[in-house]
Amino acid sequence: MTVIGSILALRVCRSGVNRTSNVYRSGKRLGRPPIPRARRKAKMFSLRLTAEEQRLIEDAAEVCGMRTSRWSLEILVETAKMQLANVC
Repeated sequence: MTVIGSILALRVCRSGVNRTSNVYRSGKRLGRPPIPRARRKAKMFSLRLTAEEQRLIEDAAEVCGMRTSRWSLEILVETAKMQLANVC
């Protein structure tokens, strides 16, 4: 398929011309509903860890049954709140 043919095929697919679903043709969007603006997360926070520190964090998250990123976020936020409460 040529580049132009690929672009045309993509446009046909996105326009829903070849779709058989009535939901898609009715104008409703498929997939996960959008996250409200207040709950969207756009900031990244990264740190450098030793291999031992990373294993420790991953193990702690696994014991809690959570993903490492979610566990880390909850621990950081809780600790920050406690630190700020003790300062005032």
